[in-house]
Amino acid sequence: MATKRKRLNLSKGSFEQYAKEIRAYRKELEDKTAEFVLQLTKIGYDEIRATLSEYVYSGQTIGSLLLETSEEGGVVTFTISVTSEAILILEFGSGIKGRDAEQNPRASEFGMGPGTFSPGGHWDDPNGWYYQDGSKDTWQSKKNEDGSYNNDVKWKKSYGHVAAMPFHQADLKMKAEVKRLAKEIFGG
Repeated sequence: MATKRKRLNLSKGSFEQYAKEIRAYRKELEDKTAEFVLQLTKIGYDEIRATLSEYVYSGQTIGSLLLETSEEGGVVTFTISVTSEAILILEFGSGIKGRDAEQNPRASEFGMGPGTFSPGGHWDDPNGWYYQDGSKDTWQSKKNEDGSYNNDVKWKKSYGHVAAMPFHQADLKMKAEVKRLAKEIFGG
């Protein structure tokens, strides 16, 4: 939206006309701002979805990716979230694989990263560690009604996970697209 200059005519009718034009301009600006924020959010959402699609664990991670919209007092808010517990491992990494790979630059800010999910555990064990398969059936069948444990529990070996950083990558992508998107929507 380019800067508009006008020479004002000082009469009652002209002031009413200018007020009408200003209201129309404000409405156009609000509409374009909402479109800008929506498009920027979609860029972030698409980046997160693309990253998560490479790391699908029984559909739990990408299946829990949400784009929510709320409005309060004329302010529209877009929120991107993932409800899967696996997102922290994907964002910040774990184990020796995560330790030896690129780190999320904001990991320490959140107290996250390799070694933070089970301090004092086997996270840095070069031989890895075992964990129970996280599928719903496995977790429910862990303990029988009589209190005994089911021997069918599946165990998997892990050395950790590199930080895929879906939210960090989305943040970078959104920042890189701000100027282009602003020019596209607002002009100039």
